[in-house]
Amino acid sequence: MARQRTILGALTWDIGALIVLGLLALLWSTLQEPSLQRTTSLQTNGSRPPDRTEGDVLLLLPATPAAQAAELRALDCSYGWFNALWHHYGAFATAQSDNLSPQILAGRSVVIVPERVALDLPRAALGALEDFARQGGQLVVELPREGWETITGVATTGKVGQARRVTSVDGLGAHGPIREHLVDVPLSGPLLPSAPMLPRPAGPVILEVEEQPGLLVQALGEGQVFTLLFDYACSLTALHQGKPTRQMDFGPPGSPRWQPTEGRVAHERLLSSHVPYADLLKRALFDRFSEHRPMPRLWPFPGKHMGAVANAHPSAESPRAALGYADWARKNEGTATIFAAADRFTASQAALADQVGAEVGLLWVLGQERAPLTESRGVGALQPWARELPLAEQRARLQANLGDQRPVRLMRTEASLWENDWDSTFRRISAAGLRVDTSFGPTSAEHFGYLFGSAMPYYPIDTRGLPLPVLEAPFVLSGANIDPARLQRMLVNSETYFHQPLTVSVPADAMAREPAAGILLGFRQLHDLARDHQHWVTSVGDLIDFLIARRQSVLTSQWSSAEQRLTISVNVLGARLRSAPEGAIASVAFPREFEGRPIRRVLVDDQEVASSRLASSGPGDERILAMTPGRHVITVYYEAPAPSPADADPAATSSE
Repeated sequence: MARQRTILGALTWDIGALIVLGLLALLWSTLQEPSLQRTTSLQTNGSRPPDRTEGDVLLLLPATPAAQAAELRALDCSYGWFNALWHHYGAFATAQSDNLSPQILAGRSVVIVPERVALDLPRAALGALEDFARQGGQLVVELPREGWETITGVATTGKVGQARRVTSVDGLGAHGPIREHLVDVPLSGPLLPSAPMLPRPAGPVILEVEEQPGLLVQALGEGQVFTLLFDYACSLTALHQGKPTRQMDFGPPGSPRWQPTEGRVAHERLLSSHVPYADLLKRALFDRFSEHRPMPRLWPFPGKHMGAVANAHPSAESPRAALGYADWARKNEGTATIFAAADRFTASQAALADQVGAEVGLLWVLGQERAPLTESRGVGALQPWARELPLAEQRARLQANLGDQRPVRLMRTEASLWENDWDSTFRRISAAGLRVDTSFGPTSAEHFGYLFGSAMPYYPIDTRGLPLPVLEAPFVLSGANIDPARLQRMLVNSETYFHQPLTVSVPADAMAREPAAGILLGFRQLHDLARDHQHWVTSVGDLIDFLIARRQSVLTSQWSSAEQRLTISVNVLGARLRSAPEGAIASVAFPREFEGRPIRRVLVDDQEVASSRLASSGPGDERILAMTPGRHVITVYYEAPAPSPADADPAATSSE
């Protein structure tokens, strides 16, 4: 009897053939599009930089790191003061609070006590600070609580409020943009209560916050004490680094991991801002110190420049257009920074970048707006997997094409995207050995300006309140938001008042993505406009090198009230740069007048200085003296006060 065949048996070979064909198709598709293995870049923590012992201004810092902050209010923002002093003075001293002693205070003009330090100081330290002020020093105390009343003269018991804005500047004693725009500065953090007081000169109040005293100054012996009843340092930190919308995260729940940096701004007003609000808040306090005695500082730009201009060109794909922009900059006696993806920048293109005088940084490919940067995995010709390269390996690949003579230290993220938490991206950048990021700034066509309160680079702080060894250097214009009129307005404002390093970003694909005449017109005029408005034409890397040399310089001073003489001792370090081959050296700035009396004469190393050598700051409140490297002594004499009738010559009075 014949064996009956089943349908399954009849189709055995057909099913087998289909399975084989399916496996072959799967293998083919795998070879065409390998399976992607995502990776996570390593992170590192912040750390405390070494103390500097020299400087007129002393910043006291916590002796131990704070606990990890779960919200902005819990963040230790002591290093927000560090950034502010670095921007304004350049040279200043730091010390751990547990090392506070009369010896450390000796010779200082100003001592700053951040909130966390003020909370933990013992009685003996409070006594030393009180003696410092009574002997002529200036003391700044942030958010003082119980135990400070005898020093500050302010009682802060009662319900703690919330600081959101400055409501009055009547006691500021200043005019111009700072008076006009300071009321628009967004504030963050608590507001300690206080009894009502009058603004200066009738009372002690400099600024009102939420219609109560926010910043006030009281005389104490021969010195004075500034009291901040709002969180000054955290307000600055939120302006620079962003203001979280929930805990320490940005955006609503469920937000994507990578977001544009412009989504971190502390207030929507900053999305289109011609005003560096953070720097106005710094000057509102620091300019007051010179009312007690003239306070010199290191000017934030070399020579007599009123600001700086740099142009940058991120290139996620072909760098050809970026090299063209860099060549145009070279022909106009400028320079450029190209941010290149490691898989799109060859050794021959690195040689071209060198020919056109461009510095090269890394564009961190995230795989968000272009294909991720990967390496294949497998055996021989069979490579079914692709591993995404983490940041450190992307840097190493670009470095291999550039050669060891041009270390990769600058970077920008793809499309200026950033993780939606407080510090993870900064910590990844630090762990990869990169030292400067330039991702913060406006990328939308409708946004522009100082989105992060300043164009000055700053050190980000992690959730424990420690600075990371990375500088964030924001840009102010990019792509379709570049407009010649807008650019000129920012340069005019920088020259006449704000004194900023303006970085303009022209992406390599800007004209292909959002074609606009303003992009090319603005870029073509950039270098000429910069020189017309006394701005240093430089690169991002050269600017950073100059600012680091400025920080490493030393400036101290002594004031003789009897002789109306300011003696400034400096040791100025310079940086030899591509944009300043003769050397970029910080100048010294000092007040134009004291108590309404002008400068009478200036000497450098006992040699008279002609008035023509002294430049004026934009507002005209400082004189700027260009320096040569090395040690110098500058002596500034101010006109003496007019004698009062009681001091008139008795003999002359009797003869009359």
